[in-house]
Amino acid sequence: MRKDPIIMELRQIRDAHAARFHYNFGAIAADWLKEEAAAKRAGQKFVDLSAKKPRHRRGTSPKTAKI
Repeated sequence: MRKDPIIMELRQIRDAHAARFHYNFGAIAADWLKEEAAAKRAGQKFVDLSAKKPRHRRGTSPKTAKI
């Protein structure tokens, strides 16, 4: 398998970040949350990936839908 230089660089960055916190996941997650809060305060927009309630499509109803 060919090594992708972009993936290798991302892994190095991720490893360096984890090493700063001695690979303690709790400390890493706390840092992520702190960075996210700072970005939100600075006005950076975030995408909401939470699940959304399904909507009815026009022209269909539960009675006429073929299931």
